[in-house]
Amino acid sequence: MSLDVAASIAKADELIESEIATQTKMWGADAVRADCRGSELIHAAQASCLLTVLKEDPGFTPAHESAAVKLAEDAFYPANWSGFRDYGNVYNLVVAAAFLRNEIARRIAAGQSFDRKPRQPDQTYNAATGLPAVSSAEARGEV
Repeated sequence: MSLDVAASIAKADELIESEIATQTKMWGADAVRADCRGSELIHAAQASCLLTVLKEDPGFTPAHESAAVKLAEDAFYPANWSGFRDYGNVYNLVVAAAFLRNEIARRIAAGQSFDRKPRQPDQTYNAATGLPAVSSAEARGEV
C-alpha cells in the first residue's frame, strides 16, 4: 500500500496519536511512571530507532532479528524496564515518537525551558547537504 505524501503524513500523525492514546491509557495522561525520571523515555525511543536502523541494513535477514533486538535493548533500553520488542519497521518509529512526545511533555511540566535556540553566526549551512527552501526562522514567521 503506497500513499501520496499528504496521505502518508496524515497516516503518520494518526499512528502517533493512536500510540500516544495507548500510552496514556497505560500510564495516565501525565505519563507518570516510577521509571521515567532518568531519561528512560528517551532511551526507550533510542532503542526502537536503533532497531529500525539495524533492520534496514542490506545484509539483514530474519535470522538476524533476535540479535538485532538484543543489541538495541542492551544499547539503550532502560535496564529497569521490561517488554522491549520489535513492533515493525514503521511502528518502531511510531512508538519512539510517542515516547519522545511524552518525555517532552514531562520536561515542560517540570518547568524546563522550551525556547528554541537560534542558529549562531558560526553555524552555517552545509551547501553540500542542500539548503532548505527557507530558514527555520522564516518558516516560523520570525523574520
